[in-house]
Amino acid sequence: MDPMKELIDAQTVERALLALAVVGPLLGLLGGLGWSATKKAAVRTGALRGLAVGLSGPLVWLLWRLFSWLTRFQPAANPEQDYFGLERVDILLLNTVIFVAVGAAVGLAVRRIRERDARDQRAAEGSRGDSLGLNQSEMLVTSSGEEEAQQ
Repeated sequence: MDPMKELIDAQTVERALLALAVVGPLLGLLGGLGWSATKKAAVRTGALRGLAVGLSGPLVWLLWRLFSWLTRFQPAANPEQDYFGLERVDILLLNTVIFVAVGAAVGLAVRRIRERDARDQRAAEGSRGDSLGLNQSEMLVTSSGEEEAQQ
């Protein structure tokens, strides 16, 4: 009978994340170009956004390698001197700080991009104007949900 084996071992995860790190930026770039074509946005904008999303692949691979190194098992001649990062609280706290900081940085970048998009969209809508020459601040919504011009 074969010995029991893990469903997914560390080498499988390593290969999958390495493939994601290599192929991710290319797929992100292609996805961004497709997005810009469907939204009729500037090609440069779509390419940069897609590349930014695709670069999450190398970022995940880098974080995986860092996590693997921090939690490694390093046997010593004396079992009391073995290094096993998973059983150390300082390594747990360091991993937490690293992943929270990276998550916050990515979240902040996404927020700034979305705020800039909203600002650009408001500016574009303001320059287009309304067919009646009214902007959104001059419109009222009645209780029935219909828009009326403010007198």
